Amino acid sequence: MPFEAHVELLELFLARRDEVVGRIQELLNAQRKPVEYLRDRRLLARHFEDSFYTLRGITPGQARLRGRLEEAHWSRGFRPRDIPGMHNDLVDPAEMMRRAFHLWQQTRWPGRSGRDHYARTLFNLFMVRQLALLGMRTWDADASPAAAAGSGDAGASGASERLAQIQRVLDRLWSGAPADRVFKIDAMGNAESVEWFAEFARRRGAASVPAGGAATATAPART
Repeated sequence: MPFEAHVELLELFLARRDEVVGRIQELLNAQRKPVEYLRDRRLLARHFEDSFYTLRGITPGQARLRGRLEEAHWSRGFRPRDIPGMHNDLVDPAEMMRRAFHLWQQTRWPGRSGRDHYARTLFNLFMVRQLALLGMRTWDADASPAAAAGSGDAGASGASERLAQIQRVLDRLWSGAPADRVFKIDAMGNAESVEWFAEFARRRGAASVPAGGAATATAPART
């Protein structure tokens, strides 16, 4: 699993965030689409991911990374079991699109501003999902050439560096983002987890940084 290649690709998506959000917003302008389209999660997932992986300048090697993190996760025994009528996987942008379409059909379809707002939420959700899957590959022996050659302390050092890379991407994702554009709390099934991460971020930011050292923080207890 080319860990650094995935990090570079996620950084590219961040650099072109506005362009990707614009593409997602166009997908959300679907009030005249057939009902079958609005309910087809697999089709929505393919079109949603096209917003990222068909950007101009994406190399063939980067395009081939599409779906690799999910495949690696499932190959370790985490493939979700199909449950009719229920989403049984990590939080997923296409599933959230499908639910939003259903809600908007029952109420009112949002204008461009509302769609843009939700498109940014879906962009953030995609990035967090990718980072979560990437984090599960931190200790893989094939995560990087250096990790394949190292063991013991060297392997631990490599894992630490990979976690730092994930944190840098996550920091950049949230940097400068208005709170109400990070997540829509009332649209989440596990909203309580957001407060846990927010509290951890506050503690981490408040942690003292000794000379020549790194900040440390204790994660809050889960309830």
